[in-house]
Amino acid sequence: LALSSVNFRRAYEQYRDCLADLLPVNFEQIKRSRVHFRTAQHELTAGSREKLAHIVEYVQAENTVTGF
Repeated sequence: LALSSVNFRRAYEQYRDCLADLLPVNFEQIKRSRVHFRTAQHELTAGSREKLAHIVEYVQAENTVTGF
């Protein structure tokens, strides 16, 4: 395998920009998400809040989601 360094920096920067624009999760990762509350508690754990934030970000970005 050989990789030319001609124009590599520009292409690599475009690749990195593309990666940065990706959502942190995809539908397969969140489709069966569950958020659990501890017994007799009403506050979410940090992990549950992060999971909900990812779901919200996905729903806001994906125009095929019409309700949940």
